Amino acid sequence: MSQEELAHRAGMDRTFISRLERGIRQPSLTTLLLLSEALQTTASHLVAQVEDALTGSMLTVPAVQKSRRK
Repeated sequence: MSQEELAHRAGMDRTFISRLERGIRQPSLTTLLLLSEALQTTASHLVAQVEDALTGSMLTVPAVQKSRRK
């Protein structure tokens, strides 16, 4: 799905979707819920995918490294 299509389905601007995709912006809970609806999935599924991605790249995410040490 294109950024434009996702933005349209979620009622957001395409540039905002682009910023989310590039990690420049972080979604609010409301945004996460709107995106999950537009993608026909659950917010928990989206969060799990991000968690899996971060777990695989812990060495490049200092905040994740720090929280795992505790």
